[in-house]
Amino acid sequence: MDQLKAAGDPSDGMLSALLDATVDAILVIDATGRIQRFNRGAERMFGYTRDEAVGCNVSLLMSESDARNHNGYISRYQQSRVGHIIGTGREVLAKRRDGSEFPAHLSVGEIGGADRPRYVGILHDISLQVENTRALQAERDRARLYLDVALVMIAVFDASGNIQQINRHGATILGTDVRELVGKNWFEFLCIEDREGMREQVRAAFASVCDDEVRGDIRVDAADGVRRFLHHRCVPLRDASGSVQALLCSAEDETARRAAEREYHQARERMASMSHLATTGEISAGIAHELNQPLSAIATYAQAAIRICQSGQPDPAQVREVLGHISSQALRAGEIVTRLRGLAQRRATKTEATNLSALLADTVEFAKHDLRANDVRIELDVDPDLPEAKVDRIQIQQVLLNLIKNAIDAMQDVVVTERVIRVSATCASDEIRIQITDNGPGVDESVAPRIFEPFVTTKATGSGLGLALSRSIIEAHRGQIAFASGGERGAKFTVSLPA
Repeated sequence: MDQLKAAGDPSDGMLSALLDATVDAILVIDATGRIQRFNRGAERMFGYTRDEAVGCNVSLLMSESDARNHNGYISRYQQSRVGHIIGTGREVLAKRRDGSEFPAHLSVGEIGGADRPRYVGILHDISLQVENTRALQAERDRARLYLDVALVMIAVFDASGNIQQINRHGATILGTDVRELVGKNWFEFLCIEDREGMREQVRAAFASVCDDEVRGDIRVDAADGVRRFLHHRCVPLRDASGSVQALLCSAEDETARRAAEREYHQARERMASMSHLATTGEISAGIAHELNQPLSAIATYAQAAIRICQSGQPDPAQVREVLGHISSQALRAGEIVTRLRGLAQRRATKTEATNLSALLADTVEFAKHDLRANDVRIELDVDPDLPEAKVDRIQIQQVLLNLIKNAIDAMQDVVVTERVIRVSATCASDEIRIQITDNGPGVDESVAPRIFEPFVTTKATGSGLGLALSRSIIEAHRGQIAFASGGERGAKFTVSLPA
């Protein structure tokens, strides 16, 4: 202390107390950089005691790079009197006793009135400030990253529509670079028809006369010449007083989705057209297939009538009976055409309460000609308590006749004595089940899963449309048709209808 006093150091007790009371580190060094004064704040900051620090070169408290340059700074100042640090202050990297480094703000001033130059340095620990700044910057970088990885356009506009900020995806949508967009006017990118509407929304948002958010659809003309469809949502950004300072907008590019929707609708229309053509084909094939039975019966009865008339003594009663059958079959053929035409026109199925026992008996009667011609027996087993069902009589008869005809065709190679078709009808749980089983060779396993698909057939000359049409009819009646193997041989078709 005597040395410091002799050098002109202040020894006033009040000054010493003041220096020790401050939280910052205060040091006094001579022209050679040796520490002459070291306050309590410096002790706390660096971990050295006053006795340990006084007399040492101040480079003891500096990072390696600052320590190398320190003496040069002092010499240059003494020669040029131009202060690079002295009188200006700067951020430095200080070093504690344990070797750890920390950022500090250093202010240096020259002490006048002494024989030899001396300098006072004040260091303020800015570790927390630097850490907060870094954290804030990291948060900003993270927020920017969030914006850039977002798959929607995010932009901030001022009251004039000038772009203050925009993310990378927004620049991609507009076909340019982010740096080129900041400062540009957003309205310039909108197609002419949408500009005024968007301007009105922005004006309303800044005037606080709209809801907290506005949304809508707009079209933009990107720099690459592509017109894009955007669905945007904008919310006002307000300051503490509630005044709108900017408008935050997000916009989703719906160009690809709209194109996909158009393609989907076009494809659906094409499929509907193809389905209509396929249905027309099914109906045409169904008409030919189903009309063959009543027309064959008409031909058979007509030949019988001719034979009766050629017998020389025709029996009027027989002629009337045969003509009655011809008339009945002709009416049936007409009804088939009418019903199938209605199906082609997609009119609602005309249903009525029908006695299925009587329907099955009539169906077997209609099939008798084919049964006799192919030496096939039919066994009918109908539950006497079978309830009525609301069905289209002609359509259900079509299905049953088709299944019986398929069973007859399937048994062409079966021994005559074993050609049997079993038709049963039962009711369980408000559902009527009609099963038709034959003794034929059955259906190949590779065909069975697709047997109800159009153009799938096991017949050499079949069209593959009969079962597809049958399924359409049954499903229109809110029922189901299913296939299963008949056991060791044969096939079983089950028609289920709501009672």
